[in-house]
Amino acid sequence: MTKIIMLSNFIRALLWLFVILLVSVLSGWYSWHTSQQDRQQRLNGQLALYQAALVAELDRYETLPYIVSIHPYVRRLLSAPDYMPQRDLVNQYLTEVATGTGAPALSLLDAAGNCIASSAEQSEGTPLQQNYSSRPYFRDAMAGEVSHFFGVGLTKSHASVFVSQPVRQAGQVSGVAVVEFDLSALEAAWQQERGYLLVLDRNGVVVLSSKPQLRFGSVRNLSSELRRELYRTSQYGTASFRLLPYRRLGGGLVEVAGNDHLMQVREVGRLGWRIVLLEDLDGVRQRAWLVGLVSGLALVAALLGVMYGRLRWRQMRDAAAMQDVLEHTVNERTSQLAAANMRLANEVETKKQTEIALRKAQDELVQSGKLVALGQMAAGVVHELNQPLSALRMFAENTIHYQTNQQTAEVSGNLQRIIRQVDKLGELTLALRLLASRQSVAGWTPLLQLREALEAMFENNLTEHGMHLCWRVQNISGLPLAELAAEQVIGNLIRNAIDAMVTWPQRVIEVELQQNENKLILRVLDSGPGLPQIQPEQVFEPFYTTKPLGKGLGLGLVIVASIVRDAGGRISAANRPEGGACFTVELPISQQESAC
Repeated sequence: MTKIIMLSNFIRALLWLFVILLVSVLSGWYSWHTSQQDRQQRLNGQLALYQAALVAELDRYETLPYIVSIHPYVRRLLSAPDYMPQRDLVNQYLTEVATGTGAPALSLLDAAGNCIASSAEQSEGTPLQQNYSSRPYFRDAMAGEVSHFFGVGLTKSHASVFVSQPVRQAGQVSGVAVVEFDLSALEAAWQQERGYLLVLDRNGVVVLSSKPQLRFGSVRNLSSELRRELYRTSQYGTASFRLLPYRRLGGGLVEVAGNDHLMQVREVGRLGWRIVLLEDLDGVRQRAWLVGLVSGLALVAALLGVMYGRLRWRQMRDAAAMQDVLEHTVNERTSQLAAANMRLANEVETKKQTEIALRKAQDELVQSGKLVALGQMAAGVVHELNQPLSALRMFAENTIHYQTNQQTAEVSGNLQRIIRQVDKLGELTLALRLLASRQSVAGWTPLLQLREALEAMFENNLTEHGMHLCWRVQNISGLPLAELAAEQVIGNLIRNAIDAMVTWPQRVIEVELQQNENKLILRVLDSGPGLPQIQPEQVFEPFYTTKPLGKGLGLGLVIVASIVRDAGGRISAANRPEGGACFTVELPISQQESAC
């Protein structure tokens, strides 16, 4: 039984293989046949365009010999060919006609075939004094006919078309007018053609071709008599008329050099030419093979699709049987999952309640933080105002002392200082809004005035804590900041240094100013405990402070950084190797400020 099944499957496979091969062969043959017909139609249309272009080129100068033949100058010269002034007139006339019409050469032959005038008299290879009696176009014109001839010129090595017209006087032919032109431009344009484009004369000789190497070859054997005649007339010069590998197969097919080509032929006209267009069939053959292969593969794909469909149907049938078993199992598991879902729902509700309580606690913590920040801000404001108030108290006490001693000048000076401190109280409260208001900090503050103000402001603090404030200035006349902004920047840095060194044994503050090209570099150095080791730049964060509660808001350096940024500069902080902190401020300065 197993052997019978295997034999049946083998026969079925052979039948399918035969069907696939048959479909492939028929598809390839149909593609070959239809593609060949399409190519023939396309070639026919293409050849019609080439034929029209060739005929137009041949007819381009058709009327010029007749126009020359009826001109009085020409007829007078034929009556007296040795009269040189008349010959000069004809040469000039032929040159003007050739120039105006674009004709390469116009010539006048006498009854003996001698060239007596030409538009090419001044050019290389002039036909003057050349005899053309052996040329067929001369003999035909002397017989009274308009003649068309193609051949290699006697004075030039390239082939040209000659159109001749008899010149009649008193009913007799007294000479011949000839126009000569070549078809090299047209032939050069044909070289873009992929296939073979040939123009054959009556004898089967290739006179024009898209392949220059085929010119003057022959598509059939020429007889000895014909060869002698062609050599006698020098129509094609010394061409050997080699036999081209060209064999007609019938049905519009030609074999060229062992390859099949489609062929289209059209007659040209007066010269008895035929124009032939050949195109290689390799593309058609490859397409036929491809269509056959694709058809076979498509049939194989369809067969595999049918087999896959049958396999899927069997799988679906088996899956349906398994579905019944699964449904029973699912029903059992559903009841178990329902109980588990109830437990999960209870747990989710419990977690929700916990989350609500957590959010409430977070909100309370945020409110507490806000209250703490508000308290720190209030303490910081008090700290910022403490220095001017202390200065006011000191100036007031000194004023009482001076007034008791009748020191009027000192009293007046102290009152002026008190007025300045009161003004600074207003300025300090205004400065606390610099972070939000972003008021302009641009300006110019003289260094001498700024230094006096800062030393007066911190005189008591420095004396009380035994600190020294040193200035190192390098040819600097001022700072590129407004007066309040400059006092805020340097004053906050000095105040921080004083606060940091209150309990420190070494208490020296240095203020360095130097100019580097178009930048002003300010450094404030102290000999205190320094900045945090891990992140020194943390001191520029809002509300960050190392002072005890109520001694600072942590906004001083934030204000300084804000002013520096608004001025287009930058600030950085670092610890000194020998101990203490160093704050560096870089401010841009213009050329005008640099010259101040």
